[in-house]
Amino acid sequence: MLEATTAAIGHRVLESDATGIAYRPQGNRDDRRAPHGMFRCAGEDEWIALGVDSDEQWRALCGLIGNDAALAAVDWRDRKEREDEVDEIVGDWAAGLPAAEAERALLGLGIAAARVADIYRMYSEPDANLLEAGFIERVEHAEVGASWLAGAPWRFSGGGTPELRASPRVGEHSREVLAAELGLSDAELDDLVGRGVTGTLDDAKRLGLPPPSLQSASDKRLAAGRAT
Repeated sequence: MLEATTAAIGHRVLESDATGIAYRPQGNRDDRRAPHGMFRCAGEDEWIALGVDSDEQWRALCGLIGNDAALAAVDWRDRKEREDEVDEIVGDWAAGLPAAEAERALLGLGIAAARVADIYRMYSEPDANLLEAGFIERVEHAEVGASWLAGAPWRFSGGGTPELRASPRVGEHSREVLAAELGLSDAELDDLVGRGVTGTLDDAKRLGLPPPSLQSASDKRLAAGRAT
């Protein structure tokens, strides 16, 4: 854990060693950006993450919020010194808007922003930018149907996009492997399916059997022991 953490904050380790300053956690704030953080929006547990990279972006944000010209004129050093005040102003503005609306407004000004989405909404309401980039893809599974899944976060300039495939079904390749490696016949494989040793839902349906139980053999032995 120490090595993994150090790899992410190596610059802080070097700065501390060179200056003798012991840095403390600063939450979502950034050394060279202000405002930079997450702000609560209107609605239940709605949040927006944003980061202002330049004085030009700050002036644009002030125009959106409707702040006075004096505050819009401060540079990032002044904003860092008055960060609590800046965060309060942005927080008051964000609190009056749904996260999706705040996101659209900020992105329209060229300010890095994204609504905070839980796992369910990440895939039930996939972000248009992630879809366009190919990060979230629609995958068809033979048993559960269509799903949205996260793909690779990178693309190679010299090759194609890695194919995102559905996970294999339980027992999907058993017939292929057992026939090729062990030389089992179709009749022997069907016998294994009938005894619940292997096979897919389709195999069970083809043989007119009930769906395979998800209970393991050890679970069944334990249940039998309790019954006696």
